[in-house]
Amino acid sequence: ELRDQRDLQRQEIDELREVAGAREAESATVERLSSELAAAQSRLDGAEGSLSHAIEERSAAVEQLLENEAAARAQEQRAVDLQKRYEAAAAHVLEEEQQKAARQHFLDVAI
Repeated sequence: ELRDQRDLQRQEIDELREVAGAREAESATVERLSSELAAAQSRLDGAEGSLSHAIEERSAAVEQLLENEAAARAQEQRAVDLQKRYEAAAAHVLEEEQQKAARQHFLDVAI
């Protein structure tokens, strides 16, 4: 009976050792997974930072493009306005020359 009890105790001790070994393996797995999760989180944080930076750069580029387009439209409008002023001035000069020529013709005919 004592032997049976010892065998039972040994069996229980072996089972407890197996349970302890399984718990150690689980603990090691949890530690490994925690480490992998931390590394993945770090990579994600880095990717988010890079994405934020890229978005900021793109926004700045779009803003610059809009400013350039507005400046180009303003320059174009100034060119149109100058062309109109030039045409008006040329028409005025032509009209003056025609009037001068008409006066000269009148004087030539009158003399």
